[in-house]
Amino acid sequence: MNAGDDRDALARKYDAIAERYSVGRYAAPDAVARYFVRLVRGWGGPARAGATVLEIGCADGFTTEALARSGFRVHAVDLSPRMIAVARERLRDAGLRAEVSVADLNAFEPPGRFDVVLGCMESFFRYAHDPAAVLEQLSGICDQKLIVDANPREVDVGHALEDVLAAGFRHAEARPIAVPQRVRLGAAGGRALEIALRLPLVGSAVLRRKLNVALLGVR
Repeated sequence: MNAGDDRDALARKYDAIAERYSVGRYAAPDAVARYFVRLVRGWGGPARAGATVLEIGCADGFTTEALARSGFRVHAVDLSPRMIAVARERLRDAGLRAEVSVADLNAFEPPGRFDVVLGCMESFFRYAHDPAAVLEQLSGICDQKLIVDANPREVDVGHALEDVLAAGFRHAEARPIAVPQRVRLGAAGGRALEIALRLPLVGSAVLRRKLNVALLGVR
């Protein structure tokens, strides 16, 4: 299978599940979206309302909606045409504005420069065929910070951080994504999980078994 065939097969896979993607994949998609909005706002320095955000792998727009609702100017892209159609419908129904378009992470022509690049697609490193090359390209259009995700059971986090630095960011760090995908936590449960993840033994054990990590690159 060549790269084009692989891309088309992946697009068809996600076209088929676009209608109920976020509610089918996450126990609490709103909590996931709010978590990533918090990272965009505060991790690695503040990004205030009005800042521009490029969201890569936006799926059905559940995080796009939360970003737009928080006052960010968002351009969101996804490989799946049906995902993009559902994202447009979501934004229209919510009375929100964002640019959304079909794009392949691995053959990407960025539509300008952005304050923040967000690529939390359950695992950025799973979908980027050459992560180092893609990170370098994204670094070239990112003015403030980049946030991507990785599955530590698939990717060496230390090597991934080295790729972020090699792409041209002056600082890189990682943190656990403290939102379980399959379990719904209340606000108190979410805070308790974040506190627990700061304990080295607890955090490393949970990461190895369950959670993904977010990686930050700061310009």
